Amino acid sequence: MPVSWDALAPDSREQLYAWPQQPWVRLNMVINAEGKTTGSDGSSHSITSTHDRELVRFVRRDADAVIEGAASVRAEGWFLPPRGDLLVVTRSNELPPGAPDRTRVLATTLENLEHALIGKQHVLCEGGRTVATHLNEAGMIDELLLTFEAASDAQIELPEWLANGAITWTCETDIADGTHRFTIWRRGIK
Repeated sequence: MPVSWDALAPDSREQLYAWPQQPWVRLNMVINAEGKTTGSDGSSHSITSTHDRELVRFVRRDADAVIEGAASVRAEGWFLPPRGDLLVVTRSNELPPGAPDRTRVLATTLENLEHALIGKQHVLCEGGRTVATHLNEAGMIDELLLTFEAASDAQIELPEWLANGAITWTCETDIADGTHRFTIWRRGIK
């Protein structure tokens, strides 16, 4: 049974989502009731919540790099992390129009993504699904931060596209606010 959002003090939530003191790759995504990562508007905006955005701001704050796919940037706009680099994964290796800070916004291809992450200790992947699937299949993700658009009593499961035969995921944190479930999954090896 999930813990109620209101039962956790803000500093307790921050402790749950604090970065470990080691190199770490997190995937952060919101998933609607149909298992999709975008809503009717073609972005995650319509399936997210105020609490979800609060957690995203906290996790982004200390990330050395945030990874987004070019399609996600085009659909959702530019959101530069507070201090780290924004790595935009694109087939053409060119940034979509309107990049806010060319010293911190970098283009990379899926094939060169691992090289672009060298020296980055805390890496946050925000998608899209193609990028997330690539990182997961490569065994690079240590932790899943998944927000489900689901009631407190609903059964939640990892989407099939996150299944990787060599990796098991254990849900270690489940917080509910009535309309969304905020979960943290840690990886293990089969």
